[in-house]
Amino acid sequence: MSAYAVRVRPVALLAVAAIALAACASTAGDDDRVSAPPTSTTTTTRPPVTDQVPASVLKEILDDAAAASRVAVEDLVVVRAESVGWSDGSLGCPQPGFVYTQAVVAGYWVEIDAGGDLLDYRIAYGHFDRCDNP
Repeated sequence: MSAYAVRVRPVALLAVAAIALAACASTAGDDDRVSAPPTSTTTTTRPPVTDQVPASVLKEILDDAAAASRVAVEDLVVVRAESVGWSDGSLGCPQPGFVYTQAVVAGYWVEIDAGGDLLDYRIAYGHFDRCDNP
């Protein structure tokens, strides 16, 4: 046996396999965010977070939303501006024909009310995209 080979007992191998399978259990139907908000058992709902995105990033998004919607920046309403951990590189907004990293991606989620239209922005790696089909 070489110096780099490791002899593994079958019982230990089964234990490792069981742990790996438990860690990879299916989450089909779950939201694409890793840090989903807690569910509440009371009748009051938690208001969306609106203050976790850096001001410089939020300004760029508001400028983009104003241009896209033809609504003045001062008339836009920030509905959500929160820090999230997206479950993969699609940031919860996969596009056909693209391949994404399969790792948690730290970023932000911003939603803007532009005269009754909700604009959904996903931010990571210092870059933002508007998600038209979340």
